[in-house]
Amino acid sequence: MSTRFIVSSDVCSATDKDGTTIFDVKAGKLYSLIGLGSAIWNEVISHPEGVMTIELVNTFDPRVEDHSQTELAAYVETLIGQLSQHGIIDSIDGQLVQDKRTPFWPEILTQSLITSVKLLIYLRLVFLAALLQLFVVDLGLRRGGFRLAHHLVKRWPIAVRAICGSDEVQKVCRTMDHAVRYYPGNTACLQRSSVLTCLLRSHGVAARMVIGCRKIPFKGHAWVEVDGTVVNDQLKVQSVCGNILLKY
Repeated sequence: MSTRFIVSSDVCSATDKDGTTIFDVKAGKLYSLIGLGSAIWNEVISHPEGVMTIELVNTFDPRVEDHSQTELAAYVETLIGQLSQHGIIDSIDGQLVQDKRTPFWPEILTQSLITSVKLLIYLRLVFLAALLQLFVVDLGLRRGGFRLAHHLVKRWPIAVRAICGSDEVQKVCRTMDHAVRYYPGNTACLQRSSVLTCLLRSHGVAARMVIGCRKIPFKGHAWVEVDGTVVNDQLKVQSVCGNILLKY
């Protein structure tokens, strides 16, 4: 009875009039909730200290939700169980949530890659730097889901350089496109945007990777922005995939 539930630290979400879209960073998966499910999710979000299922049930008026108290309780229990099963929410049994530190190896890999890319850019081997990053992110996506790419982008520093103009930004983007064409494997938008964000930051550009989604058809998409302008996709992507889940 004392079990409380909170949103997992590996999860982010966005809610609009059509419902809630949930992005599991660790697994790289998207989920959608509508109606009462979306309302329950937002109640869980509003309690960073954790919330019990009975508290969630008491939040909603059965008459308004067109459910009996018993049906409402069963719905909440089922939804919380499904979200827990997928690792989207964590349970707290009367204790603080355990510290989920990032494993040590991603940090070692990130720092090694930052050093390698910095050296390659110094030697004017930007094309090789892009290929190396594509390989590492590709390997991370295959072995451990999106979490490694997420860690790389979060930790990648902006190089201290003279302010980079739009011409150089476009030059880096063209080099990135060139690397994608010659990369032996298939590359998805998540992989390309992760690498381009890091590559631009290594050139002193405050690039941001954005992950959004569209509802119909339901699909996630990633792109890169510099000063709010899309640099590796069509400008309309901001409106088409306007349900922003992550921007960093």
